[in-house]
Amino acid sequence: MSISAPALSFGARPYNNRPARIFNLPRPRQRNIRRLYGAKTELVDLAWSDWHPLAGAGRDRRLPKSPGLYRIRRIDTQQLLYIGQTGRSLRQRLGSLSGVYGADIPYNDPHTVGPALWALRQDDQCDFEVSVSELDSDTRSRLEHECVEISMHRVQNGHSPAFNFGRMPPGWVKSSGNNARLVAAGKRFRGYQDPNAIVVPHAPSPQTLHDDPCATAWMQFPWRLVSASPPHGLSTGVYRARIPGQARLVYLGQGLVAQRIAGHNAKSKNEMHRQQSHFSADLTWEWVDLDGIPRTQLLEIENDLIASHIVTQGAAPSAQFLG
Repeated sequence: MSISAPALSFGARPYNNRPARIFNLPRPRQRNIRRLYGAKTELVDLAWSDWHPLAGAGRDRRLPKSPGLYRIRRIDTQQLLYIGQTGRSLRQRLGSLSGVYGADIPYNDPHTVGPALWALRQDDQCDFEVSVSELDSDTRSRLEHECVEISMHRVQNGHSPAFNFGRMPPGWVKSSGNNARLVAAGKRFRGYQDPNAIVVPHAPSPQTLHDDPCATAWMQFPWRLVSASPPHGLSTGVYRARIPGQARLVYLGQGLVAQRIAGHNAKSKNEMHRQQSHFSADLTWEWVDLDGIPRTQLLEIENDLIASHIVTQGAAPSAQFLG
């Protein structure tokens, strides 16, 4: 890893979600989004419901059948475990976690946080509750709200919700997905305990999301021009596409930088692709070298960057969340 900034110490925070560690930070049911994030934002105020048991959520008439966002936390410690969104019924989405109370650890679908909640119940004999916020909008808007909610939690608490970004409790390996392709290949499996399972610390959280997305040191990262310092084939990091002179970015991403940018450029030639018009513009590409950073942390950093853009520019980059 080539970053030397003191703030980017990626192994500084050990992961711990045991009962003794309590994150009991009350949050208001409704917040003034524009006061928190700035008058430019297109986000709406989220009115969060009271907390209800996760057990039996699929039959709980207090939970709406409309789309929106949801939060899951431990009942005993009030530690926030997961923030998600759905375009389906919130009641149905939370009902898909009924496997958390089953005899066997769930697969990674129908809900990605299922294996982690099941494993935590085995470790700590704890239970969970949920709070929802109805948001009958398009997928892009829900993803923007989810992104900001996760990053605001990181700013306020110094870490992500415990099981966002695919994390598991220490000592557990996550289940695979559950589909015909995995079954045919013999690669479907249920999660299991392994004392040597890798625990990825949370990426250091930003102190604020209010920063200029076009700055060369945006969010304390050293952004470099791809044209002046091209990434090699295996360079891993985050990258941004922008049109010179415009404050709003076109796209933010993470992964193998050279391959990802080549993929975006290919979309510029596909007139049927939803992002074609965005990537066919005269773009400037910039990137941050984060070789050696686990993908889980890259996802956290990407989320923070998108959230910062939403907070300061009023929306995600123009081609973000379009597929």
